[in-house]
Amino acid sequence: MDELEHHALMQAPVEPVDEDGVAVALVGTGVSVLATVLLWSQYALLAARGQGWWLWVALTATAAGALFIAYTLYRKRRRLSPFPQQSVEQ
Repeated sequence: MDELEHHALMQAPVEPVDEDGVAVALVGTGVSVLATVLLWSQYALLAARGQGWWLWVALTATAAGALFIAYTLYRKRRRLSPFPQQSVEQ
């Protein structure tokens, strides 16, 4: 019996969609920017209903998305660097 047939659990031969997450960061941040613009345009209505805090949620998501984009770009640049990563040993 082949070893692969013996195991009940097997890893599917699927390639990763995005190795570094840059596309996910860009799409998510774009959605939060769009939400911020829409909520800002309707802020008077939101404030009258006592739900003006939604604008701050969208602004926070946009700021977090900007940090996420910076982090994923850093990871991608480091992964694609032609120079090997050096560890600091003392």
